[in-house]
Amino acid sequence: MEDVIIVGGGISGLACGLRLAEEGISPLVLEKERELGHKACGEMVVDHVGTFSIFEFLPKRCIERKFERIIFKFYDREYVRELFTPLFTINRKKFETILYRKCKRKGVVIKVGRKVEKIERKKNFLCIDNEFNTRIVVGADGFNSIVRKFIGEKIKEFGFALSLKLSCKRKLPEIVINKHIIPQGYVWKFPLKKEINFGIGSVSSKIN
Repeated sequence: MEDVIIVGGGISGLACGLRLAEEGISPLVLEKERELGHKACGEMVVDHVGTFSIFEFLPKRCIERKFERIIFKFYDREYVRELFTPLFTINRKKFETILYRKCKRKGVVIKVGRKVEKIERKKNFLCIDNEFNTRIVVGADGFNSIVRKFIGEKIKEFGFALSLKLSCKRKLPEIVINKHIIPQGYVWKFPLKKEINFGIGSVSSKIN
């Protein structure tokens, strides 16, 4: 019987596993991907969300660049805005690798390449794929969460994102909004140290 099973070994799942281990709880993390950092991501974060600081988990060496201004391009107009709180571009793969190593040092068991197919409710516990038993399951498995489906939570809205990295000169981060090209979405261009994280995201299925 496992103390806690965390489905999903991305940043959220690993951070949860690390915090539980620090509190003396031994979690099992199941991650479907075999490689860390394998996800479309803009790699841009704020330093605080409410009272929570990202730097509780994010090592400074994962930070690529810091910004206090950003460019918004809305149709044919361009705006440069000063930010109330700084933005940081990070190296997501490095971040996840550091979290992974910290978890392993704390004794967290992490199984990569292990996709969860089924969660069943037994009399006094939960069973995952007829292999793992626990009383607590944490869902950190993203959009197509099997944990969400298990508890009966339906997806009301969904979107998609694509991203890639290109070598380019350093500039201010940019967000481009144009509903004729990207309905209910935007294009981003976020500078890293030696690359540009370029991507597109939308909550609409219609892209011109």
